[in-house]
Amino acid sequence: MDIEKLKERLLRLIELDVEGEYKFINEPLTEDQVNDFEKKYQIKLPADFRVFITQLFDGGVGPFQIMPLNYWDSIHYVHYLDSLGNLLTKPFLLKDKIFQDNFRPTESNSNSIINGTIRICHIGCGNFIFLVVNGEEYGNMWVDDRASNDEIFPLQNSNSHRMTFGQWYERWVDERIAYFENA
Repeated sequence: MDIEKLKERLLRLIELDVEGEYKFINEPLTEDQVNDFEKKYQIKLPADFRVFITQLFDGGVGPFQIMPLNYWDSIHYVHYLDSLGNLLTKPFLLKDKIFQDNFRPTESNSNSIINGTIRICHIGCGNFIFLVVNGEEYGNMWVDDRASNDEIFPLQNSNSHRMTFGQWYERWVDERIAYFENA
């Protein structure tokens, strides 16, 4: 991810957005703040996400609004509580899409299925897009759609390859610019 080119494209998007919807941007985090987070939760953030939150912004414009890093475990009225489950020190274990029919939640495991993940944005109805920060899927983006469609699945590009945070965000910026330029 070329952060300077992304900054230029983001400024172009903000310029095209006459309604002002895309002007909300928090200040970036400092390296010390990110280092403290990583030390506290005993993880290393994926490089593209780390560059994004330290050189662009920490929460703001993006698909469904990007949540600040300190909202990594935000519950947003979701049916499970992270304080009971999601541990960043434990790996995210899924490798493929899972349907609720294939996963019988219990009080002890309904939360732990999202271990090792940081919520990136709330997509409505208690569903989230998250970034894997621990496990074999490290650096990949997934959707937790259990509250609506009873499934969790990886985000993929048109070639069916997993998407990283940088790929996901850049695609969104490019799609929004194209939308405004062709409107």
